[in-house]
Formats: sequence, C-alpha cells, structure tokens
Amino acid sequence: ASMSSTEDTNRGPFSSETKLIFDKVLTNIGNAYDPVTGVFKAPVKGVYYFRYSGSAFSSHDMGLSIFKGTARFVSSYEYNSGE
Repeated sequence: ASMSSTEDTNRGPFSSETKLIFDKVLTNIGNAYDPVTGVFKAPVKGVYYFRYSGSAFSSHDMGLSIFKGTARFVSSYEYNSGE
C-alpha cells in the first residue's frame, strides 16, 4: 500500500500523532489491510514483514511509527538540523 502522489491535508504537518491511511492498495491478499481505517489485522499467526519510508518537508521534523494494537512497536524519526 502507498499514499497517492498528490499532496493534500493527509500529509501534514501535524502538531500531534495522526494515523496515515494508505489509499493506494497494490496487493491485499486476504483483505487483511482495511484502506478505510488504515488498520492491518493479521489473519493468521506468523511473521510479517513491514517496510516503510518517509521524508520531512522543509523545516519540519518527522516521525513514523508502527503500532501493534495500541502499543508502539517501532519508530523512526527525522529531526530538522537546520542544514
């Protein structure tokens, strides 16, 4: 899944954590990802591989997190260093 290539209000900047919903779904075997809510529910127990990337615009900081339920599972941050 990915986000559409057009910029809109779903990309921020935000002053608080905001769920990003990927509206461009390329593959969704078993319909485990819900493109309306942005939630992936594993249909079976196992190991799942998630890859993501992000980039901050201009002078803004940026952070991305994956949650497992309501618990933060992994995060990446990019801080504006002024350079």
